[in-house]
Parts: sequence; C-alpha cells; structure tokens
Amino acid sequence: MFGNGRLLVQCDHRGNIRDFAWPIGIWNHLSGRAVRIGVWAEGGFSWLDAARWERSHRYESVDPLVGVETHDSPELGVRIEIASWIPLTPQPAPPEQGRSDVFRRRVTIRNLRDQSREVRLFVTHDFRLMESDIGDCALWHPVLEGIVHFKGSVSILARLEGSDQFACGITEFADLEGTWRDAEDGELSGNPIAQGSVDSTIRSCVRLEPHGSSLLNYELRVGERMEDLGPFGWSELPEGEHIRESLLVGEGCVVPSHAEADDAHDLAIIRTQIANTGAVLAANDSDIMETNRANYSYCWPRDAANVLHELLDRGHRDEADRFLAWAERAIAGKPFFFQKYRADGTLGATWHPWTIGLPIQQDETASVVSLVALMSGPHYDSLIRKPLEFFLTFRDSKGLPLPSYDLWEERRGVHAHTVATVIAAFRDGAQATEDHDDRQRWDEAAQEMTAAFRKHLVCPDTGRIFRNTDDRETIDAATLLVEFLGVLPNNDPIIVANRAAVQSALWVDTEVGGLARYQGDYYFRVSDDVPGNPWIITTLWLAQSYALAGDKSRAQELLAWADRYADETGVLPEQVHPFTGEPLSVAPLTWSHAERLRTRRLVLPQG
Repeated sequence: MFGNGRLLVQCDHRGNIRDFAWPIGIWNHLSGRAVRIGVWAEGGFSWLDAARWERSHRYESVDPLVGVETHDSPELGVRIEIASWIPLTPQPAPPEQGRSDVFRRRVTIRNLRDQSREVRLFVTHDFRLMESDIGDCALWHPVLEGIVHFKGSVSILARLEGSDQFACGITEFADLEGTWRDAEDGELSGNPIAQGSVDSTIRSCVRLEPHGSSLLNYELRVGERMEDLGPFGWSELPEGEHIRESLLVGEGCVVPSHAEADDAHDLAIIRTQIANTGAVLAANDSDIMETNRANYSYCWPRDAANVLHELLDRGHRDEADRFLAWAERAIAGKPFFFQKYRADGTLGATWHPWTIGLPIQQDETASVVSLVALMSGPHYDSLIRKPLEFFLTFRDSKGLPLPSYDLWEERRGVHAHTVATVIAAFRDGAQATEDHDDRQRWDEAAQEMTAAFRKHLVCPDTGRIFRNTDDRETIDAATLLVEFLGVLPNNDPIIVANRAAVQSALWVDTEVGGLARYQGDYYFRVSDDVPGNPWIITTLWLAQSYALAGDKSRAQELLAWADRYADETGVLPEQVHPFTGEPLSVAPLTWSHAERLRTRRLVLPQG
C-alpha cells in the first residue's frame, strides 16, 4: 500500500491495483475491482494475475514508500518488474489548475529469450467512481495522451508511456464483458468514449533485443476536475520524483539497525492509512466486501488513540495534533463519541441500535481522553472535561459505568476493558488538569471505580478477570488490557492469574498457534475445534504482558509469531486462519502494526 494522506493505493501480490481511495476514507473508486496488467508476446497472451506467473514482491524503501515486484512467465518468456510509489509532496500545478495526486509505476519488461521480439503491455481499468457504476464516463484525451475516467468531482487520468492503442467500452452490462476482453488478441478497438458502466484499456508496444529490456512509465493521476490533471508531457515530470534505477535491480536501503528499520517500516505502513483530515483509518482493504457490503475504511476513535500513542512515543506529534483537531470536529460538542466515523468526521455506518439506551462504546471516548491528557495541549474542554463530567454521571449504584458496547462491538454490558479505560481516563485527566476541584473529583471517581472493579469484575476463587458483570464464564483476551491501562499493578496476583487463564483458554492449539479473542468467537470462524481464529493484536497483547512481567524470552517468541504471519512485504492482517496461517478479514489492520511497534519497544533493545 502507498499513501500520502489524500490518495491511498493498495496492490495485491498479482500486480493488480485493488484499492484506489481518494479522498482516503471517503471513496474507494475500485472497491474490489482492479487495474490489471496484461502481456502479449508472439501471439500468446496472459494477464499478470493468472496462476502460471512466478512472483515475488517487497518494499524497497520507506521514504518514499516504494514497492518492487517481479513477475516471470516461462511460457511467454517475459519478466515484468514493477516499482510503485506515491510522491511525498503534491504535484505543482499552474494557477488555473487545482491540486492533483499521482500514483506512479515504472514497468521494466525483460526478454528471457535468445531472439529479438515484440512485446505488448496492456493496462485495463475497471473503476467504479464514487463506488457506483452509474453515470461513469471514460474517454481518450488526445492532449493528456491518456484515458480519463470522470464523474462529478472525481477525474482520474491513466497514462502509459508510448501508448499506441486504446479502447473505452461498456462492462458488465447487456452481456458486454469490457475492453479487457478486447485486449486478449493483442489489439484494441480504438473506441474513444463510453458512458454508464465503463472500463478502459491502454496498450504500449516495445521491441526487445535478445535478453534485452525496456522501461515504461505508468501513472494514475486524480483530481476534482479534468483540468486538474494536466496538460504536460513525460519530459516535464519533476526529476526529483523519479525512483533510482537501483530500486529496480534489488539494491536495498541502508539503515542504522534492524530494529530501527522495522520501526520505520511499520510507521510508513501506518501513515498510508491516515487521512490528511487527521482521521486514523482502521483498514482500507476492500476484500472484506466479499462477505459484507461494508468495509473498515472508518476511524474508530479508540483504535486511533492506541495507534497514536505509539507514534507519539517515537516523537511523531503532527499526526496526533491533526487527529485531535479532527476529533474535536467529530465529537461536535457532545460528551462522547459514537462507534466510528468517516474520514471527514461525519458519522459512520453502525450496527448498534438506538432503541436500547445510548448506542456508544465508552472506550472510544475514554481512550481519546487519555491521549489528550498525554499531549498536554489544546482541546481540554471538549475532549477531557466534558467527557469526564459525562462519565461521572454515567454510573450505576455500584460505582461502575452504565452498560455500553464492548471492545469487540458485539455485546452490551459492563465490561472489564471498558471499565479499565474509564478509570484510566479519570486518572489521566486528573493529572492533566490545573483545576483543583476537577482533579479531586476525577481522582475520587478513579479510586471508587477501581474498588468496584475489584469487587465485581474479579473472580474471588481463581483471581482472573471476568469478561463483564453478567458473563463470568467466557474468557476474553480484552481483559489483558487492564494491566496496560494501569488499573492494577503488573505484579498484582490478579494480573498473573488472568494472564495464565487467557493463555490456557484462548491459545489456538494447532501448528499455527496464536491467541484468539474469546471463547467461541464467531467472526470469520472456520472451525469449532479452536476457541476462535488467532488475531495479531491479541497475541501481541500476550507478548506485552509477558514482557512487563520480565519474561522477555516468551515475549520475543510471540513477537516472532506475528512477524511469521506477516506477508513478504511485512503487512499484518487482522487475523489468520487457524490451520493454514493465511490472512483473514483485512490487511493491513492499522492497529496490528501499532501493537507490533509497542511490543517491539517493550521487548527489543532500543537505539
């Protein structure tokens, strides 16, 4: 994945562009469709995503984030090498033009045969602008020398260097398959425009000497208007934005230490998921839409706060400052956040009904309070005082918070993790305030709630932590977070007993291993023989608990487990298949990368 806070592009291992989000967190103009590459040589044709290609892919650089992939076809005798990136700064534009963002690819075509030959490269675009196929238009633009897809306030220019043929057509409507089918004979029709449910394909031909190669530039440029996209020629591309040739032949980056390189890698991936509005998005992988016509491209304030804690620890304050400005707009004067939000701060789709009390998760608000308190900056009234005053009133006779939805967003009740986040918010807010009365009231509330926590959410026999006040049987990995929130000290017997209970009940006893969320987890469930699928964040929570207990060896084993189930570019999913280790749900999950940063900080020597 590649991003600059406005544009996010995510590619799969088969060379396809699968997500093209602009503005990030608002519209994904592919939404599971694809921009694909096809190759014709000596009458044979194959799309790069066909099974017979041999592939490898990796990140070669993090500043900018550059991906390099290689695709070999022994059948066609061709190797395709692709370097992909988004420039770190917006493109300069004449005064009459608006700002545009661009994704670039350098495609090297190598001849693996002993004779000279012609090879034709095709790129086909199956956009759904604004996530709909209604009213799209695709046309060949002779001045821009590329194909423009446009609708409303979105225009995307696709350009392939040396392009000699093109086609715009109807796809998936009235039995028409699309221009991608037109490409498979090596020729394109030249149809210059189409409207409705459309796609487009563009071609470039190269003549290769025996074992020779040729380099083609490709770009997708996006802006609000067609006028924002150009015009200019290839020779006018700013020289500083070209990627070094060495990146195409495998030269790596020189970094001071392995740990620092790993941190830089995770930080770069996390930044691709942060919108320039300040919203930290959970994930932008549209594969999730195969099982549900919804996605993770939202900002959960709790997830964002957890991610930004790690960025702050490494001295990256700008992202946190922008998030708090976004959060103040999103909370809109209320004393609490709802479940999730779009990148522009408007309310996101939810499954929490409004017919049973407030449809909130208190940890969403409490986590942000603790983040603001840590930063000692503005937003005190809206993001600390008002929420904590609300929490003071939103309590039952036992001194515990009233029911709300749990960390996993599935059930309503008084949950151990939620209570712990509210206690931490009271404590952190008391330390951050300069008002003596506020400090005293919030300190007292934290102490009263901690006493109630010990009385009502801890098993008197085993010492483990209950999931919630109504469910004292189900063991839940979210209870591990009580330790990290400082509600109980690391050496408290309750923490020790709870860690043992969680590992015993939730460890996935297969060759894959890892820690499930809770007993009987149904989300993407594949077998009743395991408590649930192993999750990256839960397994890393267990690692952190061992690290805080002084068992660095066990913590390192669990960190290595997470690394093992990252893909070859280092991207971490939400969860993995308990028997095969394949990624499930979405990848990357931004929170997964933040927890790997936190675990590495606790486990590995720094500096």
